[in-house]
This record gives sequence, structure tokens and C-alpha cells, in this order.
Amino acid sequence: MKVILVQDVTNLGVLGDQVQVKDGYARNFLIPQGKAILASSKKSKELQHRMQFFEKLRQAAIESANGEAAKLISKKWEVQKKSGPGGRLFGSVTNSEIASLLQDQGFEVTRRNVVPYEPIKTVGTHKVSVKLHTEVKVDIDINVIADLVEPEATAGGEGEVAEDQAQSAETEESEESVDSEETAEAVQDTETAS
Repeated sequence: MKVILVQDVTNLGVLGDQVQVKDGYARNFLIPQGKAILASSKKSKELQHRMQFFEKLRQAAIESANGEAAKLISKKWEVQKKSGPGGRLFGSVTNSEIASLLQDQGFEVTRRNVVPYEPIKTVGTHKVSVKLHTEVKVDIDINVIADLVEPEATAGGEGEVAEDQAQSAETEESEESVDSEETAEAVQDTETAS
């Protein structure tokens, strides 16, 4: 069945595209949800009028996305993550974190709109692609700042281990002295008895 998309549909097409889909998909999802209309010859005049209207909507959406892209580029983006002394992050900066950072500044994006070029696992500046519209994609720089995590004090840890060892050695010595005292008493008792 041929339909004309009334709005962008992921993995299918954009507003105004005429696409061939399965009958059930069109009847049960696209048309009832208002995402598409039938591309039949009966409605050709209405269809042409709607196509003009859709094209105006599409151009307005592209212009709006271009404006958002200019705002995105003009801002400095920083993310603070816990890292070790070498600049390696504990974990990585995910596209969800970047999307929530952008949403906090008033941009309407989801995690699916944000695509890092490579996994962000180190401190520094990284390029990230943000898709604002099917035809508008912008690259922004994300600066990852280290929130250094101090390594646990190994001297303190070793001191505690040494302290534990000393305590266990003292316990063993006291047990040995008790055993030797008991042996000496047992020998005296046997001598007295004989």
C-alpha cells in the first residue's frame, strides 16, 4: 500500500515522502496515528494541496533546526566525570548523559539524536554529532573535566594489615605460653603423685 508520510517516521522516511508499506502497518499504525495518509488517486487534489502544506511545514522545521544548531555550536559544553590520575574515566560519557545536558539547557533532543564519534573514556575535548532534523546535523565539542578520585591510602591500608598481623602474633604467643604453663603444671602434678 502506498502512503504519504505526514511526519517523519524513524527508519521509514520524512515528511512528504511517498512510501510503499505493508497493508497492516498502514491501516493499524501509520494512518490511525496520523503519521501518514493514503496516496490514492481519488484524493489527488487534496493530496496535492496537502503536499504543499507539508512542504511548508518541512521547511519551517528545517529552519527551526538550523537555528537550534547555531545555538548549540555557540555554547561551551562541559561534563564532569570521575577519573583516575591518568585521565581515564571510570566508565564513559554516554549519549544519554549528553542528551540530558542538552535538555537542561532547553534543547529538545533524545539520546538517539546524540552520536559520539567514538566512546568517550578519557578526559579532554571530544566531538559529538547531534541530529536535530533528518536534514540538519551538527557537530559540537564536549569538554570532559576530571573529577579526580584519590586512590585509597595504601600506607594506611598496609599499616592496618601490619597491626592485624602483630595482634595475631601476640595471640599466638600468649596461647603458646598458656600451653607451656599447663604442661609444666601437669609435670609437677605427676612428680608429686609419684
